[in-house]
Formats: sequence, structure tokens, C-alpha cells
Amino acid sequence: MLARFAILLRLFLAIAPPASAQELHGNFVSGSGSATDTAAHAIIAAPSVTGNRYYITSVQCGRTDAGTTASRVTLNDDGATVLVLPNAGNGGANNAVFPTPLTVPRTSALTMTSSASISTVYCSAQGYVTN
Repeated sequence: MLARFAILLRLFLAIAPPASAQELHGNFVSGSGSATDTAAHAIIAAPSVTGNRYYITSVQCGRTDAGTTASRVTLNDDGATVLVLPNAGNGGANNAVFPTPLTVPRTSALTMTSSASISTVYCSAQGYVTN
């Protein structure tokens, strides 16, 4: 049994890419933005290279108002993802992780648009950029 494991391990090591090839060197992006109205606000500015696009792997949004009605934040990714921000009178938040990254249109900033004018909505996002 141990011999079979050793053979499988050698095969895996022979075909697996080196750790350096599995990392995103310099492609990581992140940013944050805030809004008090229903206009679009940038979370991450547009890529500096024409034709590049963002792949967003996580977004965190929170609100600071004392209202008790849920609010929504719409992102400008290809699927117009909507995050619901619950509220029980003391603010609320949503922490979304996307195993399949959201894609943002090429050469576009990642923006958020709040469904209502509330005290302040804050959003942060992380992901990577590629062509």
C-alpha cells in the first residue's frame, strides 16, 4: 500500500505545476467605496491596461443607518449581482465570497449602486485582473 502511495505521489509531483505558477503574481486587486445616494460609485477603478477585466472573488458591504428595512447594492459585473443588506435598526452587512469569480466588463471599474439613499453604504472588494 505504501509503495502505491509513493508512486502516486511521484506522478503528482511530476505533473503538478510549481507553486510559483499557481500564484497570481501582481494580479491581485482590491478597493473600497461608499455611497449616500443611488448613483453608481467606484469600488475599484478601471484597469490601467485597455482590454483587461476584473474577476471579483469577494465583496463586503455594510450600512450605518438606523432604519429597519433591508437595502440592496447592485454591482456592475456581467450578471448585475445584487447583495441584500439586512437591517434590524443598528446597521447590517453582507460578506459574499464567489468560488466562481464575478466578471466585470473589460476596461470597466467595479461599481456599486445602492437601492436607497441611506446614511452610508460601504463596500470593499477583492479579486484579480487579467486580459
